[in-house]
Parts: sequence; structure tokens; C-alpha cells
Amino acid sequence: MKLLFITNEIPYPPDNGVRIVSYNAIRMMKEMGYSIALAILTDEPDSVDARFQKLLSFCDNGMAFYESLGTKSTLLTMAESIITNEPFFVTRYYNKNFKNRLSDLITKFEPDVVHIDLLPMLQYVNDIPNSVRKIASINDSYALTLENAIESGNYSGLMKLYKTFQLWQVKKYESKTCSLFDTSHLMTEVDATYLKNLNNEISTSVIPNGVCEDLFSIDIKNTNDINVLFIAKLEGANLVYLEKFIKGAWHLVIDECPNVKLHIVGKTGEASEKLKNSLDKRLNLNFCGYAETLSKAYSEKDISIVPINKNCGLVNKAIEGMAAGLAVVGFNATFQGIPPAVNGENCIAVDSYEEMAKAIIEIIKDDLKRDRIRRCARKIAKEYYSWKSRMKIYNEMYFPEAKDK
Repeated sequence: MKLLFITNEIPYPPDNGVRIVSYNAIRMMKEMGYSIALAILTDEPDSVDARFQKLLSFCDNGMAFYESLGTKSTLLTMAESIITNEPFFVTRYYNKNFKNRLSDLITKFEPDVVHIDLLPMLQYVNDIPNSVRKIASINDSYALTLENAIESGNYSGLMKLYKTFQLWQVKKYESKTCSLFDTSHLMTEVDATYLKNLNNEISTSVIPNGVCEDLFSIDIKNTNDINVLFIAKLEGANLVYLEKFIKGAWHLVIDECPNVKLHIVGKTGEASEKLKNSLDKRLNLNFCGYAETLSKAYSEKDISIVPINKNCGLVNKAIEGMAAGLAVVGFNATFQGIPPAVNGENCIAVDSYEEMAKAIIEIIKDDLKRDRIRRCARKIAKEYYSWKSRMKIYNEMYFPEAKDK
């Protein structure tokens, strides 16, 4: 049997929410003995060819390519998006060269199943023969993500007006396009329900991500001075939430516990440097940059903060922190996509930044409670979120007939 994966990032290394799904799906299906092909349309600037080469061992000979998206004027793309009434990311990711190369690959490879990763690439469903099973692996509903961001006050002025218009576009796009697939793969039941409410003809498969096995081997031990971790790509919404946390919670933590340090791990850029330079140097912030391995990032840490106030999608950093044996502190909404999460037992859930500060201070001062939560967190991560447990259900999503074998 043959699977073709279509992605908008080189799915290596599996270090963010985009790459984690496609990399592990490719890896697991290769281990099961299937033939794999890969088509990528990307605007990534970093080590694209070297990372692409890492994936060739999974793919059949000559059955993998990547195409650079190239630069497009943001204003022109926005104008075209408004004129065509399609979301910005759909207009941006239309590429004629990629479309032609994809058609050639489909002709040569003759896939049984096509897995398309994320909303910008779903438009290429029209290039796939009707006889081929089609999977829309979108992680979460972007419409619900936009609703969350607008309600959280992440936008103002003209940007809020544009995002409200975009929300209308995305709802329409998700409703129509996801119905063209045999199933839409999502991380949580919250997103699946939202999508089906948009269009009850959409079929959904809910399979949450797993976590890197290396995280389970990190020692659970208290450090001399409590080390708190924030890990994410430092751009966009992640930076918004980080700034809100620092200004709304972290200064309160430092006032009460002056020796505690916040380690901020993630790829930096102009926006993150601007934020870093604007912050009070007395806040004990350590901008660490990109970590080559997750285990290195999570080692020697006690508490992981996930100040992402949204009820859509699976927050990978929450389950990674639990797997690493850290006490994870986040919003109640953060844990809605993690059914085994129980506040006060294996995580700490709050409703505001001020509550987050109080919860962090409390757990810093209570060694026994912190240790208990850390050990319970790892236990549920091992039980519910190992990648090994996902191989069978991924196989059944791609090949439903496998359920009967």
C-alpha cells in the first residue's frame, strides 16, 4: 500500500506542532512496511535541503520533492484574498509549479491514500483522483483558534476588523473544503465538534499527538533554585501570550520568590529581541534560544508554564512538560484538549494571569505537592501520550479495513 504526504514545512526535526504530526506519521507508516512519497511546499529559510535529506530514507526512490514558495507581497495577497473571498493562507500557498510537480508525482506513485497537512495545503485536494482516500490532517480548527484569539483581545483596531472578516472566510472554507475529504484528523474532540457544527457532513478522526520518548527518561528532582520553563517558537501568538504572562504574572512571582528564574527557550527573531530588550532586567529572565533537543530544554527544570488561553487544539507543550516530569501550569482552557488532566493532581489549571502567579508561588513553596504533581503528570503522559500507542490507530485512519484484521 502507498501513502503520499503533502506538507507545508519540511517535517524534520519534529520540534513544533506542524512537523510533529507529519514526521511521526511518516515514520510509523514506514515502520509498518508501507511505501511513502512526500511533496512539500515551504517558505522556510533554514537548512531546508539538509533537513529534506533526512527524510529521504523514509521515501521510495525518486518519490519526494520540495518546492520553495517564494516571496509574495503581503498587501497584494491580502487584496487577492478579499477579491477571491478565500482565506489569506489559501491564496498565499497557491503555487503553479508545485501543483504541476504534485500531479506528476501522483501519476508516477499512484497512492492509495493521501495525507494533506494543515489548512493552507487542502486546496490541492482537487489534484487527487477520486479513487484515492484523502485525509485532511489540520491539527485543529483555525476558525476556533481565531475565535479564541479575538475573544482574548489579541487584536485591536484594523487588525481586529480584518481578523473578524478572516474568521468568516475561514469558517466558510473549513466547512466546504473539509467535507471533500474522507476524514479530517484533529487533536481534540473540542475541535472535532466545532468542525461538525460547521458542517455535519464532515467526518472526523481524533488522534492526539504523542510525545518524544526521551522526555520520559529525564530525572524528576528538585533543583536548588526553582527553574521555570517557557518553550515555544518565539513569534506570533506565542509572543503575545508570553508578554501577557510576564507582565500579568511573572513580576508577582519575582516579588514573592526573588531567586526563581524563568528560562525562555525557542527560536528567536526580530520581534522576540524587541520584547527581550523592553523587559526589566530584574525579572530573572533567561532567553536561551533554540534547543537542539527537547530533553535538553526540559532537563533541570521544575515547572513549565503554558500561558496559552485557548480551548482549541492540543497544546503540545503541555503534554511534553508532563512527560518530562515537570509541574505544568496553564489555563483551564489549555487542558480542555487533554482529558486525563486533573487540576491539582497532575497539572495546575487557572482562569487568569493573577491566579497563575499565585499558583506558581504556592507550588514553589510546597516541595511535596510539586513533587507529587510532577510524578502524576509523567504517569498519565506515559499511559495516554506515547507515540507507540498511536501506530495502530493511525493505520486504521489511513486504512479503515485494517480494523477488521
